Amino acid sequence: MHQETAAPYAQQVEEEALIARLQSGDADALRALYDAYGPRVRRVARKFVAAEWDAEEITQDVMWTVYRKADSFKGNTRLWNWIYRITQNAARMHLRSARRHPIPIEDAAVETMLHLEPSTPPSPRPDHVIEHARAMERLHERLGQLPAVNRELFRQVDLRGDSILETADRTGMTVSAVKARLHRVRSALREAVIA
Repeated sequence: MHQETAAPYAQQVEEEALIARLQSGDADALRALYDAYGPRVRRVARKFVAAEWDAEEITQDVMWTVYRKADSFKGNTRLWNWIYRITQNAARMHLRSARRHPIPIEDAAVETMLHLEPSTPPSPRPDHVIEHARAMERLHERLGQLPAVNRELFRQVDLRGDSILETADRTGMTVSAVKARLHRVRSALREAVIA
């Protein structure tokens, strides 16, 4: 029984000591905070974002926020509860920011398929560059899995800019058949890029 009560008490004492160090502005406390809570914060962040890079960025933001705002921690809850709320808010802000600044995949993907240099490079952020490269790999892989006739229709209409009517005449298909095949191709490629 004594050991069961000693563990939470020791944890509370360590937590209070860490809070005091953070509130005093002790720079080494930031490392202690990261060691103690970083992995838990990252696990919470990964529930919001798929990329490890994004989770790490959120974790660093949370650690810095806790360090800077330690004075606002009132102690009426456990430190982890406070950090957890900060993590959720940081992850939501990260997602909102990502929606406002989407990764420019589509234009670059089309230009790459045409074997041209992209006219505007993707975002210079390393996580965006990595995600762009992965999306391109998935796009090329999915494109290679399509039936040859569908790939050719996609190349003619979406890449070369031929009209659906011209393409239908040239291939001997009906306009609705060309549209239906293009719709399936675009859906498959969109799924590959978003996956």
